[in-house]
Amino acid sequence: MEILFRQAKSQETGVQTPLDVLGVSGCMVKYISYERDRSYITKKRHYHTGIEIHIIEKGKQIYEVDGRRLELCRGELLAILPEVTHTVIETERETVKYAIFFNLSADSPIGDVLGSAGAQLIKSDIRENVADSLSVIRDERRKKSPYGWLIASGRVTECILTVLRPVSSNEYDGKGESEEDERLIMAKQYISDNLHRSMSVREIASYCHIGEKQLTRIFNRHEGLGAAEYIRDKRCKEIERLLVDTEMSLSEISEAMGFSNEYYFNTFFKRLSGMSPGEYRKTV
Repeated sequence: MEILFRQAKSQETGVQTPLDVLGVSGCMVKYISYERDRSYITKKRHYHTGIEIHIIEKGKQIYEVDGRRLELCRGELLAILPEVTHTVIETERETVKYAIFFNLSADSPIGDVLGSAGAQLIKSDIRENVADSLSVIRDERRKKSPYGWLIASGRVTECILTVLRPVSSNEYDGKGESEEDERLIMAKQYISDNLHRSMSVREIASYCHIGEKQLTRIFNRHEGLGAAEYIRDKRCKEIERLLVDTEMSLSEISEAMGFSNEYYFNTFFKRLSGMSPGEYRKTV
């Protein structure tokens, strides 16, 4: 067995890590090869007061967890919460795995959301995320580079949060209201950053990793108008600002806003504001 990471106490380093912020203590990451470490694999039923996460890199292990038989294969994760009785009942010879163990303080911000989930076998795309973090942790340990422990601490935190998110909510499907809000924020920021050029709904939807129709539904729900209308409205408001707050000529504003010529600039603005850019500037 190889210890890839051991959480240092903040008083030892003088640095508060993301693990400390989460109320995690006693955290260790172990790298276990059945070929080398089989005599140390616990065959008796037992439980821990902390949380244990097993990640199979190669091979297969079969567990008994609270009377349930769970088969853990390459790339799959098993999260076992405190005081859940478990044991390994079968292991393929070539099995290699990571094990993360840690305790949570009573006031940990993630402690309450776990409830009584017990143990869950997690089969999802998160394994690539976790595998990448574990690879970094392993490299930092072997290179013994300066501040490697701090980099590893961040990666261990990422592993823990990524694994426990689906455990904490069986109903989470990645399409909830909060995610839509986040994507709305992303889209609005993208639009704000690119007001000075023409942009399409497809472009923004692609940036947010969702479809055009879904993006439009999100805008309709939260803004009361579609994504394309929102873009036009924001570009029009930016033109109004330039007309009022600057001494730029109409041709300069047209060019600055990414219009190919003044005709399209005038047509765009008049359709939205009801008057030409020149008339708007005089009126205001």
